[in-house]
Amino acid sequence: MKKIKYMLLLLLFIPFIVLAKSDVEIKSVTLLEKSDYVEELENATYNDLKLDFKLKFVTLNDYAKYKVIIKNNTDKDYEIDNQTTFNEGNFIKYEFNIDNDSKILKANEELNIYVNISYIKEVESSNFVNGKYVDSNTVSLELSNFNNIDDKENIKFIVNPNTDTGYIIAILLVLLLSILVIILIKNRKAKRYIAILILLLIPLYVYAIEKIKLDVETYVEIVKNNKFTVVLFTHPADVLDGELLEFEYEEGMTFNDYFNSSYFENLDENYKNGLKYSFDDNNFSYFKNGFKTCVSDLITQKENNEITIEDFDNGYNNCVNLYVVIQVDKDEKINNKNKGSYAIYVVEDLNIETPMETLN
Repeated sequence: MKKIKYMLLLLLFIPFIVLAKSDVEIKSVTLLEKSDYVEELENATYNDLKLDFKLKFVTLNDYAKYKVIIKNNTDKDYEIDNQTTFNEGNFIKYEFNIDNDSKILKANEELNIYVNISYIKEVESSNFVNGKYVDSNTVSLELSNFNNIDDKENIKFIVNPNTDTGYIIAILLVLLLSILVIILIKNRKAKRYIAILILLLIPLYVYAIEKIKLDVETYVEIVKNNKFTVVLFTHPADVLDGELLEFEYEEGMTFNDYFNSSYFENLDENYKNGLKYSFDDNNFSYFKNGFKTCVSDLITQKENNEITIEDFDNGYNNCVNLYVVIQVDKDEKINNKNKGSYAIYVVEDLNIETPMETLN
């Protein structure tokens, strides 16, 4: 009977954990701003106290910033930790900040939390799988209410949290230790003092903790960023040594994809008109890398009188047949600049001016 009394006494000091999830709610999630090439694979969503972000990044320093409005429907205040980074990986950084640096989610009021997700370090080529790298994270924003809120830092982002389990394990350990004391120690007086000491070691301030967790799940897809080149020429010889324009695109894109993408939409109007016009006018060719070597060899032979003009013309036509696509199809995948160059024959009404500048 006495053992039962001891156990009941212990239970009085065990922290009561109350999950108050329904007392605080997410009212809205809004994308405030993003860099040019960032794409939301899905609109940010929330359900109860769970947030989901799904994004696609392309270039270094791409970012997306969200505003999350949280409403406290209780008559208690909740405090937010000072930390501003909840999980920073090798390539993606996740941050949050709060209006006016306020640390308190006051009773019956709203609080704006801003979540910023950014691409901070360029992914190495070896990390791409099928042209993309995926970064997934599950974190939680924990809010706790204590009796003396001024003395505690009660809100934290926790990576892959299991907070409730921690409390339960601590409680079980205290119970186990206490039962062993009661059973093994024969001296009643010593048993009483040790049991009291164990109880005093339990942090009394943690009783009646009310916990709320905002689960945050993020999926960030980083795609391999490539460039294709276009040379503008007014004479066939210019194709060999003409200045190149560089355009960014996403690996696997066709020109149809490209013309309907943010890469194209963000170009200067002059370039947009020129590229579109060239395709519509069947004036967009492709020269593989071998073309330059093929023609250069012919020129050298002609200068050394090793071949006739007729041989040169025949050889040039052969180079074209081997290395040139006279008209590029919009449904063909775009080739990286390392494989060759696209070319546009410049006519007077083409809206690209010379001298040409490399587009970075």
